[in-house]
Amino acid sequence: MSGAQIDSRRAACLCDVGAPNYVAAVCITDDGDEALWLVHKDELDSDNPAHGHADQPHERLGRLPLRWRERVWGDDLRCGRPRANGQPCRHRVKERGQSCAAHCDGQSCGKCRSCYLAAEASR
Repeated sequence: MSGAQIDSRRAACLCDVGAPNYVAAVCITDDGDEALWLVHKDELDSDNPAHGHADQPHERLGRLPLRWRERVWGDDLRCGRPRANGQPCRHRVKERGQSCAAHCDGQSCGKCRSCYLAAEASR
């Protein structure tokens, strides 16, 4: 894409989404095709601007890889109890519905420190 040209009329600053030095721009390739580029403002007038690469794993069609699915949707083997900030706890647990050690009420699992201390206190 050495002769590619950025169409500055169809470029938008990314200031409002936390990237004040970057522009989302439409580029016209040598073949006349359009490509979307992320370009640093300093590179806009360059003969060969550095730009993002469109072939990213999160942009591909089809099912997301397991690590991305877990980050987006979580899985059943997470504590899920509300944290102080209101978000669900993401600690892994061994069984569905089980609390992690930080959120155990001292009676649920019988395996964590809280349950151990509760059992010792009741003896």
